[in-house]
Parts: sequence; structure tokens; C-alpha cells
Amino acid sequence: MKCDLVIFDCDGVVVDTETSALAVLHQMIVEKKVPIEPTEVFIENSRGKKIATILETVSKQHSVEFPENFIGEFRARSLEAFEKDITPIDGIEIVLKELKVPFCMGSNSPLELIESCLSLTGLLHHFKGKIFSAYQLNSWKPDPYLFKFAADTMGVPHERCIVVEDSLCGVQAALAASMFPLGYVCVDEIPSKRHTALKNEGAIIISDMREVLNFAV
Repeated sequence: MKCDLVIFDCDGVVVDTETSALAVLHQMIVEKKVPIEPTEVFIENSRGKKIATILETVSKQHSVEFPENFIGEFRARSLEAFEKDITPIDGIEIVLKELKVPFCMGSNSPLELIESCLSLTGLLHHFKGKIFSAYQLNSWKPDPYLFKFAADTMGVPHERCIVVEDSLCGVQAALAASMFPLGYVCVDEIPSKRHTALKNEGAIIISDMREVLNFAV
């Protein structure tokens, strides 16, 4: 394919935050005395999803209600965790410096959180003016609108876009937008349930972020 734009997810693709954030969310739910699944299972089942959607599912499954300030507290506690140990995904800085085509970011996270995470890892300057948040559009993956809007704003046909994702809902959104999905799964996680799910959905699996450079030509 001819690639004219690479769209990166944020959490788990550019910055190593998703596992930490979902671990925080799991702990907060446990603190509510909810008999939820183990941390590892919860993380894999929740990866890439909107936090409100995750909580809605938990509420229905366990007949529990969460206070209005729950998500706000989650964001604050997550950011505290990020400030202690957030790091860029291995190889992403090389990719961002060497890409020969334009790139941007399309994330289900709030813009403020995205910018905070990119700032903490020294990557914000790469994406200034090129960050698209589902919260700005009121449309979350797996709905393809976020990716379509990003491509349209960047002036690139959908079929000439590569999307780099680590979640099933992200890959589904890319395919629904007629884009080419790369599914990033760390080599230590292959094989795994997520690896199999992304591959079966139709993503080309990469285990080293530098492999993006092989496709964006």
C-alpha cells in the first residue's frame, strides 16, 4: 500500500501507561469491595476501552454504582503513577525521528491526559497540533470516526493511512475506517490472548516499534 500518514494510538503504543492506568482502575474497583477478576485478566479485557464503558460493564455485572467523582479520582491517581514510572515505548523515539511521512495521534484518552503523558516522556513536541482525542469528538473507538476525522484533518485519504494500535477496539476502528492496522504486541507477550485477538481481527503484528518504518514507505 501507499502510506501517506501514520496514526499512532497513545497509551501502550507511544507511552507505556495503559497497564499502569488499568492496574490503578482495578485497585480502585477492588477498594469498592467488588469481586472483580484478577488484575491481569481485567487489564486484557479492558485495554483500549473508554473508562466510562469499563465502569458501566462492571456496574451491570456486579450491581454496583460508582460516585460521580470516580473517574476524576482515577485520572488523578493514574497521573501520580505515571509521574513515578512512565516511559516511552521502546523504539518510538527513533520511529518519530526517522519517519518520512506525516504522522499524528488518535487516542481514546482526554487531551489533557495525553499531553501530560507526552510531556512527561519528552515526546510532546513531536505531536504538537497533531493530537486527536475521542473526548473532543465525543466518539470513541471502536467507532472509526476518530481516525477518519484525523485523516481528513491531515488531508490524507483513509486508505492511505497506517494505524498503530495495541488494542482490539483500536484495530476494529482502523479497519472500519478502511485503514491498514499494525498491532503492537511486545515480544514478551507473544503468544498471548491479545496477540491472537489482534491477529485474528486482521492486524499485522509487530513486536518492535521500529518495524513501523518498514511499512511507512
